[in-house]
Amino acid sequence: MSPSSSWSSWLDGIMGGRSSRSSQEYDPILGSYRSRSSSGTYTSRSTTTSAPSPPPSRSNSFAGSFPSLVREITPVLCVVATEAQRIASGKVPAPLAGVRVLEVDLSAMVGGTVFRGMFEERMKSVIDHAEASDGKVILFIDEMHRLVGAGDYMGRHDATNMLKPALARGRIRCLGATTHDEYRKHVEADPALERRFQKVDVGEPSTKPTIAILQGLKQGYQDHYGLEIRDAAIDAAVHLADRYITGRRFPDKAIDLIDEACSASNIEETREKIVSPDHIAQDDLLSICVVGSSFLSSQGCSFLFLGLTGVGKTELAKALAEQLFDSDKMLLRFDMTEYASPGSVTRLIGAPPSFYGYHNGGQLTEKVRRRPYSVVLFDEVEKAHDCVLNVFLQILDDGVLTDGQGRSVDFKNTVIVMTSNLGAKHLTSGMAEKNTMESARNLAMEEVRTYFKPELLNRFNEIVVFEPLSYNQLKEVVKIQIKSVVARVASKGISHVLSDDVLDVVLSESYNPMYGARPIRRWMEKYMVTIISKMLIQGEANEGSTILVDAADDKKGLKYEVVKKEIMVDA
Repeated sequence: MSPSSSWSSWLDGIMGGRSSRSSQEYDPILGSYRSRSSSGTYTSRSTTTSAPSPPPSRSNSFAGSFPSLVREITPVLCVVATEAQRIASGKVPAPLAGVRVLEVDLSAMVGGTVFRGMFEERMKSVIDHAEASDGKVILFIDEMHRLVGAGDYMGRHDATNMLKPALARGRIRCLGATTHDEYRKHVEADPALERRFQKVDVGEPSTKPTIAILQGLKQGYQDHYGLEIRDAAIDAAVHLADRYITGRRFPDKAIDLIDEACSASNIEETREKIVSPDHIAQDDLLSICVVGSSFLSSQGCSFLFLGLTGVGKTELAKALAEQLFDSDKMLLRFDMTEYASPGSVTRLIGAPPSFYGYHNGGQLTEKVRRRPYSVVLFDEVEKAHDCVLNVFLQILDDGVLTDGQGRSVDFKNTVIVMTSNLGAKHLTSGMAEKNTMESARNLAMEEVRTYFKPELLNRFNEIVVFEPLSYNQLKEVVKIQIKSVVARVASKGISHVLSDDVLDVVLSESYNPMYGARPIRRWMEKYMVTIISKMLIQGEANEGSTILVDAADDKKGLKYEVVKKEIMVDA
């Protein structure tokens, strides 16, 4: 192979060859993108006032500033590919007719440059190739901020310093793409580089253009998955993605949603056969009764639970997580006694720039970012510092919280639950019949209004007052706890039989109306679970055995008897 052909092959790998993707490999952009037409306008401009005039010896047909596409997470590559397709089909202004768009692979240019001057030689060859085309080549540089420092030798010979003179002379056309953060950090820091490019903001398309994009992609997905995608499914995908997928941008998140729905189509069909209308009605009824219609609002929903300790405030939050999000592990619990100092805000949302722990993120914001569908429990909220309570105002009002790194964390799909023991003494007096329960509730609410600011209380969807548990309610708690113990023993292959008197003994020995249901659990752990555990360790009970539990003769405790399984031996 001749040196010239070898060099041509290397240049092909850098620009428009095997290292660069063809415009046909990108999904088409079918929406009405202003940025697409803007990029075509700037690449075909004659001159602009922000760039110096070219020397008289050169043509002025394509001098001036060149477009720099700046975006967050939007399909810039697809915009460029679509523009290339328009150029190839001749649907462009005359100055762009016959032009080729070539992607420059900076990684390939830097790779293998062992000795000084190798990168400069490669970069100069790319520039010379573009200049020799007499305006018929547009260089596209994705992640253009990587130009800064590429091939740098002691801060003098990076890619930008080689590209800027060519851009200033107006001899090449160049198209760059980067993000807002990288543009601000790298490009704006070099004024000479910044004025060589015309900034074009590529915004996120709205729902209507996104639907048009999906309509254009529909046939490809239908052919790939062998199914029909209805227009209603596309509309639903776009609107559901807009409502529930908050950390990503259109059209990417809607396209992924359609893709995942198609790949899971067989599973979905199976589920439709299993789920009956009765199940759906029960789920809807649960959502309406427990959460209320405010769950569908743009701010999510929030509750303030008031009451004595042990009345079930935390347990109800766990039940909400299990019913709404299919697992009690979707409960994010924060003990607000740990956030009693003014500096606690940084622990929740993260430290600001230049402070220690800035890159770690906040305890609250990071958890919600990872689990946007969850119940967030702030336990004993009255013990938090006022600065922390001020942070809650933003969550309850807008459903959005900005963390220490400036990122918006979406709380619209969470259920916010705060608990407090304020006013518990009034509820206790109501239980002792010193006051009526209605007046006790009013006194408790009056104390709550005195302690919390009106703007905080006014943002809750509902304030729920938990009355002290009655004797009959505690009896139901005992039944639940006994069922839990029986299930734990059964997992060891041991049967557990309890007499009717056991329930009365447990309740009489553990009953304390001031502390609610918690003493019941402690008593059962000490006098039932611990004793059964010792039987297992000492070999008194093993798999196949039956443990009989009955009330002691004095009704002050429990007595246990183990019946082991008889083993039949053939004679």
